[in-house]
Amino acid sequence: MLQGWDSLTETVKRLQWADGTWRFTKFFLRGLLADQPETDTYCCDTSQSCKVCTCPKHKLHLLGPSSSLSSVSGYPLKVAAKVQESVYKAADGGFCPNKQPLFDRTGPGPLWRPTCTQATYERTRTVLNGTHIMPNAFWNRSGFDVQQMVMHRIN
Repeated sequence: MLQGWDSLTETVKRLQWADGTWRFTKFFLRGLLADQPETDTYCCDTSQSCKVCTCPKHKLHLLGPSSSLSSVSGYPLKVAAKVQESVYKAADGGFCPNKQPLFDRTGPGPLWRPTCTQATYERTRTVLNGTHIMPNAFWNRSGFDVQQMVMHRIN
């Protein structure tokens, strides 16, 4: 399918987009193919959460007002940077009454060592609407939002 792609695109400098504007365009192809369990795993998500927005699972059956910046339910869309911020805050004890960290993240390598009980972990996960408190390799991919499955424009 992609045979000869480089030679077809090597002289392209500007393209007219669908809105009529001419833009310098950089071509790249990337793909991610997975079903629901894999998507839940790499998004650190729970199987009973909304995949698009921050709607809590006990309200998934309700529809509310929508806007251009929110999903059909009226809750803000999930954004990988915000999910990452919440997970790191939770790991560092930001949602616990005693502010005790749930994980030791100071050691070598990407593994976080638990410093809390399973019950504390689950209570904190509930605050995050079921999001697992673990690092996600996709968070460090420049310009890629794993929650929205889109590649943002890179300047």
